[in-house]
Amino acid sequence: MAFGFHLVVTHACPAEEVLRRLDEVVKALGFSSRASTEYGFKQRFYRQSDQHPELSVAFDFQPEHYELSMYPLEEMDVLAYSQEVLVNLWSNTGASLRAALGRTFLEIGYGTVQVSEIEGPLQFVDWYQYFSQRVVDRWGIRYLRDGPFHRVEEYANGACGIWLAKSPFERLNRRSAAEYLGVTLPKLFGKNPQTGEPMELSWN
Repeated sequence: MAFGFHLVVTHACPAEEVLRRLDEVVKALGFSSRASTEYGFKQRFYRQSDQHPELSVAFDFQPEHYELSMYPLEEMDVLAYSQEVLVNLWSNTGASLRAALGRTFLEIGYGTVQVSEIEGPLQFVDWYQYFSQRVVDRWGIRYLRDGPFHRVEEYANGACGIWLAKSPFERLNRRSAAEYLGVTLPKLFGKNPQTGEPMELSWN
């Protein structure tokens, strides 16, 4: 199952400056870059060597904010780079771009960051979330450190990273994390494997 990472920055910045900063971040982590506008929007592709899979990053520049998405990420990509490298890439990018909020999201696109979450309630939790200092300050870092999470990382800029599990492919315990942060998870539906009828499922 594939997933992605989505980051929102709530101040305007020229696209060229954003791309320059991101290229600097990935270069420091040993990645090389390749630019593309193949699909009608600015993209970057990164890899650490010819033996590594290429990671795709797309951008959406709006008048008062911009968004960055890394998708798709397959299990083979995580194994090739490791969870630590990917999270370092995301957290360093968040710090360099002064991002407000970032989060991994589901293959169907559910769980991407909504701009309203930056000042209002969070709408979802997933394997990894990047909280800027202004988001951290809603609860305080001590409260976050005591939460039902696998790991809470504190960054030099006052931001933090929250892991729900060691791997994105393990049980994430979303319900406990959501309750602790005051997040109301949406109803999740699937099909009854025996009858094919819709049925409500429980978040892991």
